Amino acid sequence: MSPPAKPLSESVQVTFIDVPAAIGVSETFTPLTTSYPTFLSLLNALSGSIAHKLDNLSHRYVQGQGFTLSDGGWWYRFVKPIDGAVCGADAAESTLENGPWTLLDCLLGYEKLVSEVCLGAKWGGANVEVQHVSSP
Repeated sequence: MSPPAKPLSESVQVTFIDVPAAIGVSETFTPLTTSYPTFLSLLNALSGSIAHKLDNLSHRYVQGQGFTLSDGGWWYRFVKPIDGAVCGADAAESTLENGPWTLLDCLLGYEKLVSEVCLGAKWGGANVEVQHVSSP
């Protein structure tokens, strides 16, 4: 299947997840209009809302203090519902198609994420899950 002729411009849900703690927080962003620094600020805010609750970290975070690139990069993957299933924290893993985890630690990585979600036929309509490298 070829990519769409026009980039998709709708909002996409991004969810910061911590698998060991079974915690996730979400927000939406519009990839075509969200700059890389703004996306990093969004990830910092999402992680800041729960980082203080995570036990598996070498550094203790206070509420509101989230992960940054100076702490390390981010992992992201695309999550797409199969046959009308719903994405989100309550979705059964078997009803989702998960892409591979990809490192996001520079502008080029963000541009790849945006192109895959906006131009890629396979991940069009997918949500994005992120983890910080310091929260396995």
